[in-house]
Amino acid sequence: MNCWKRCLLEAELLNLKANPDKPASGSIIEASLDKGRGYVATVMVQAGTLHIGDIMLAGSNYGRVKAIYDDTGRK
Repeated sequence: MNCWKRCLLEAELLNLKANPDKPASGSIIEASLDKGRGYVATVMVQAGTLHIGDIMLAGSNYGRVKAIYDDTGRK
């Protein structure tokens, strides 16, 4: 089992939750340009909670969160 799946399983079993009052901070794992959806980024939030409409900053690039999907593809 790779590390990503193991971390998801561990978080689900331990019922880990983020602080809803703290702004999100984390790392962008990958980003690409999807023809139908525009720029798509895979983000690992390490602290806080990410909401639709939040502004994301990665180096000199920025953008607004338009949609959030979980690891299974559900909104």
